[in-house]
Amino acid sequence: MKVAIFENEFNAIKTSFDGFNLLYFNNELKYEIFSSSQSFGDLSNLVNFSVALVDIDLSVKSHMDGFQILSQIQKLDSDKIKIIVLTGHISIREKLKSLNLPEYPIISKPINLSTIKTAFDYYHLSPKTSA
Repeated sequence: MKVAIFENEFNAIKTSFDGFNLLYFNNELKYEIFSSSQSFGDLSNLVNFSVALVDIDLSVKSHMDGFQILSQIQKLDSDKIKIIVLTGHISIREKLKSLNLPEYPIISKPINLSTIKTAFDYYHLSPKTSA
């Protein structure tokens, strides 16, 4: 299963994702890390991924922050793209609602295996459902 991760500090959370991948997906998840919105390119290409994890706070070098990326993904109107939010913000659900964004599953920082699993379980993602 291909996973796009929009996160400018992935090395800080890499160990948690590697552990999750090994424990729950037998290392079958294939991560591609994008430290900025422009490093991904055309967001319509997200249809080539099963999951997109979007950090709300991207680098100041990123043209778009996480909220803007989520808004652009929503405009794609594709049910194929499973979105998970990465954040350290406590009031993220209220902020998503105020921006008329869906209530995505959230992986809160600091990250642990159970929060990653809960977010993937939201979409019933498992090695058997990966494409």
